[in-house]
Amino acid sequence: MWTVNDLFVDEGSSVILNCTCILSEQEVTWHGPNRSASSSKRDENNTMPYTAGSELNPQLSSTKIKVIRYNTTEKCILEITNFSTLDEGTYKCENFKIETQLFKVFVKSKPTNLTITTSSENQSMTVVEGRNSSLLCQVHSGRPKEELKLVVNDTITENGSGGVIYNFTPRKTDHNVSVSCEASSDIMSFPLMKKTRLNVHFKPTTDCTLEPKQLIEGRGAKLCCVVESNPRSNITCIMVDNDRRRLDTPKGGCLVWSLINRTQDGRYKCIAENYLGSDSSTLKVQVFYPPKVTIVYNITNGTLKLECSPSGVPNNYTFMQLEHRSEFNEHIRFLNFSNDGSVLRTSIEDVGIQDTGIYVCNVSNDVPDQYGRTFQSGKTFVELEDAPVFLGDDIIRYAKIGEVISISAVVYNRYEIRFNTTIQSKINIIHKLKISRSFVKVRKMFHGSSITLNASQLQVSFQLDLMTQKNFTIYNLKICNTYGCRDIKIDIRIDTSKNASQTEDLGEDTQGQSVENRLYQSREIVNSDNPAHVLQAQANGGYVYHAIASSSQAEPIRNEQRYLSGSHLNYSEVVFEAGPSSNSDIIHGANDKTIYSEIDLASSARFDHDCSDTSSDEDFIYIDGIVNLERTNEIK
Repeated sequence: MWTVNDLFVDEGSSVILNCTCILSEQEVTWHGPNRSASSSKRDENNTMPYTAGSELNPQLSSTKIKVIRYNTTEKCILEITNFSTLDEGTYKCENFKIETQLFKVFVKSKPTNLTITTSSENQSMTVVEGRNSSLLCQVHSGRPKEELKLVVNDTITENGSGGVIYNFTPRKTDHNVSVSCEASSDIMSFPLMKKTRLNVHFKPTTDCTLEPKQLIEGRGAKLCCVVESNPRSNITCIMVDNDRRRLDTPKGGCLVWSLINRTQDGRYKCIAENYLGSDSSTLKVQVFYPPKVTIVYNITNGTLKLECSPSGVPNNYTFMQLEHRSEFNEHIRFLNFSNDGSVLRTSIEDVGIQDTGIYVCNVSNDVPDQYGRTFQSGKTFVELEDAPVFLGDDIIRYAKIGEVISISAVVYNRYEIRFNTTIQSKINIIHKLKISRSFVKVRKMFHGSSITLNASQLQVSFQLDLMTQKNFTIYNLKICNTYGCRDIKIDIRIDTSKNASQTEDLGEDTQGQSVENRLYQSREIVNSDNPAHVLQAQANGGYVYHAIASSSQAEPIRNEQRYLSGSHLNYSEVVFEAGPSSNSDIIHGANDKTIYSEIDLASSARFDHDCSDTSSDEDFIYIDGIVNLERTNEIK
């Protein structure tokens, strides 16, 4: 029976091998490694006798090996000093009565030369995806024998001693995983370790990404080709929607736009290639931009139709109320509308001047512009293809005889006025008026809002022969443009206001002086045969009225008066002569009936008046332009 003991000792130490011996029996015999054989051929069967009892084999060095026998303990000890690798081997203690004891004694040593390789002895640890491969962990063993472990991605795959192997089929996910080999033994405080990473080659896979996710016109953007491959791939970008236009090879696999715009819309294809194959992916680029807002309108049968059409991406719109403003951008009102999500529509019936102005449409598609505004506006100016519009009520004017009348009228008109303006009534039409125009701003109430209008102020000047009551009547001022005419009524009335030049009383020094040549006379005087108060016919067809006036200034009661006029009346002369009178008949002014003088009806008229001897140009006021108002009179 054998008892085997493995001993690992430090080099240079003394080794003591204990064996039990019985004194009464035959001596114990020690055998040891055959020192005459080379160390490579030494094994447990290649031994030689070392002792016979307590006697050493003469072939051994007596200084290195000795036998020690202890009778009291029945121990037969073999001591080997300064133990070295030459002493390594199997030592055997034989005793016929006791079992044979074997001692395998070696000098302690650590494992060395630890390596990790592939099955093709590729130390770069390069394998190809899908191809069967092996990993080999090897070490030069020490004594005692080490424990060897192969660890892949923190998982122990194989263990053993001397060398271990791991067979597997690489995947792309195995790329760059850690691989380590560890050798450890009882004589080592820390294991011997070798680490590396697996290099898996695989063909490319591609994907396209956009930054940011929502591309807004006028901002920066980046299209990247995300490629996974080993080794690195060559990357190419193609714009598919543009005749497969090849783009410059992107730096770092990205196309960069500092300011992207809608012309960059389209499909982009990314192609990656290496020695194992190729792959591609396609991405559609859509640039968002805020809407451009357009408003169009038309007027048909008195109805104004407005249509607000935005154009942007995306085309889902939010509309605010349509706003009506004046041409000076003053708010007038908001209008109701209908929309189908893409177009806003509204209509206004019986359209008029109050519906002119600016119409503003505000639309959003949630895309901000360069200023961060999410609502965009469009506007249009609505003009009516219509005749001029007077911005005031009918005109009332007070006038005197032969007076040049100036009429001021404010007109709203967006088109050129044709100055074929006329003033007419049932009895009179006046052409060739003197007209001046200036531009003014006026305030008007439109739809409950006070707003400003640009208008034309027309100053129309003309002269009427207002010699009879019927000439003080209503006239129509008509103004036209390309689209038609409109008129306004001008009510001309007699001016009855007082005039300082006509209210001055006549004193004694007024005798022989001329006065206003519009005369009134009592009905009785006109119809009487009193020769002192008559109209004297002249040879030229005119009339001269003669009356003797009293110097008294007492104002009598005035009777009903009759205006003296006729188509042949050129001038009239009134001569006042001094004399007492108690008559109540007087001469009045034309308009305000100012009393000029009392008329003495008791005195007889004297007909020895010589116009050529007693008169001068200063004695007469000539009435020009007194004509029959029933015929047309043109004033230039």
